[in-house]
Amino acid sequence: LIIGYYVIRTGSIFAGILAHFLNNAAAEVFQYLWADPSSSETVSLTAEQLFGIIMIGVPALVVAAALLYIFRHVTREKAVIVQPIAKPKQDVKAVLSHWPIAGVAALYLVTTILNLFLMAVIKYISPMQ
Repeated sequence: LIIGYYVIRTGSIFAGILAHFLNNAAAEVFQYLWADPSSSETVSLTAEQLFGIIMIGVPALVVAAALLYIFRHVTREKAVIVQPIAKPKQDVKAVLSHWPIAGVAALYLVTTILNLFLMAVIKYISPMQ
């Protein structure tokens, strides 16, 4: 939703692309830097770790809210609200008529089904170790 807000307020899809890239890059960097290579695949937190997450998370939310407020103030005159197509049938037709969207949706559906199938094979058919 926030990325969509960036796009609407700036009038440019590139703001959304940049925000998405930065969000994913930050997540990957944090995961890489704080990963414990000796840990198992289960996740467990001690009370101290949970407290640390809260102590970082609350100020991060405050900073994010402040940045959104500043962003809204800076882009106040630039936002243009475009009225949606009136009928849902026309919306679906407009979206599906763009082949990249239909292609990505089809690819996502195929990979999701394949992933679910492979998960079932691994869980129920593979020999227990």
